[in-house]
Order: sequence, then C-alpha cells, then structure tokens
Amino acid sequence: LWAVAKAICVIVAIIIASRTLLRPIMRIVAQTEIREIFVAFSLLLVISVSLAMQSVGLSMALGTFLAGVLLADSEYRYELRLDIEPIKGLLLGLFFIAVGMSVDLKLIANSPLMIFGFAFLIVLTKIAILMGLGHLFKYSFRDKLLFGVTLSQIGEFAFVIFGLALTQNTIPRETYNILNAIVAVSMLTTPILLLLYNRF
Repeated sequence: LWAVAKAICVIVAIIIASRTLLRPIMRIVAQTEIREIFVAFSLLLVISVSLAMQSVGLSMALGTFLAGVLLADSEYRYELRLDIEPIKGLLLGLFFIAVGMSVDLKLIANSPLMIFGFAFLIVLTKIAILMGLGHLFKYSFRDKLLFGVTLSQIGEFAFVIFGLALTQNTIPRETYNILNAIVAVSMLTTPILLLLYNRF
C-alpha cells in the first residue's frame, strides 16, 4: 500500500508540476529560438520523469509515456514534433534492430506451427474486433477492413512489457522467447495484409 501511495503521489506531483511549471519554462526556452535547446529540454524532461517513476518502483517506459503525454499537451507540441522528426526514425530503427536481435529464430524454426498459429489467431481476432467497432461507426466494408488490418498486429510496447517481466523474474526465459517471437511474427503480417488489401 505504501508503494502504491508513493507511486500515486509522484504521478500527481508530475501532473501538477506540468500544469504550473512546464508551460512557463517551455515559453522561456522557446523564446531563445534555438532548436537544439528546445529538443534538449524535452529530452531532459523525459529522462527526469522516467527516473522519477523508476525511483518509486514503476517502469521507466511508463515514465517515458507520461512525459510524452505531458509534452503533447503543451502549446509547442507541433514545433517539438517537427524538431524530433529526424531523430524519431533513427531511434525507431535502433529499437526494432534491438528487438529483431532478441527474437529466437531457432525457436521459430523448431516450433513454426505454435508461433505462427498463435500470431495469426491474435491477428484474426483483432481484425474481427476492430471490424466490429468499425461497423458500430457505420464505416464501409473497405474502410472497416483497412481499419482492422492496419491495427491487427500486437503493439511494439509488448516488447517493453515482456522485457520488464523477464527482468523482474515474472516469466521464465522460455516464455519470454515464445511471446517475443509471436509479437514479431504478428508485426510481419501487417505489411503483407496491407499489400493484399491494396491488390484487391
């Protein structure tokens, strides 16, 4: 209970600080009209919030997400988005390279039916659910199908969650490898399904 109380206090303190301090500070930084300082301040904010979350036992990934929400809520979100656009592709590339290197290819080769079976089951289930949601909003069949196919893969945040679970000894290494492989295969299905969608 004490750990939960500390985590809630830190999150509330971060939100209050963002409402009272973040915007005035960002205005001062923006007035310098130096792009590098603006980006550096944003990165400093992300690192600070991540470390604050880690200090109360929460994951740095959650802190990074919270910092991103705070920055997205600022009046300079569009300028910041343009400034970090060149860096974003590089960081995403590094992330997916690291993820790709963590996938156990021998496991996929030894148990293809299990890995591909689970991946396709999850993808098809998500497509069905998303198309059902599209039906509620009265999308056309083609739009419903595009909506379902585009979001059918398991999100890349799953890699972060599984990695954290492994470091906390919540799941064994074998389970981690299986889950990682399933997520990777599900992400490979999206461009293939989009290609088939565009053909037909």
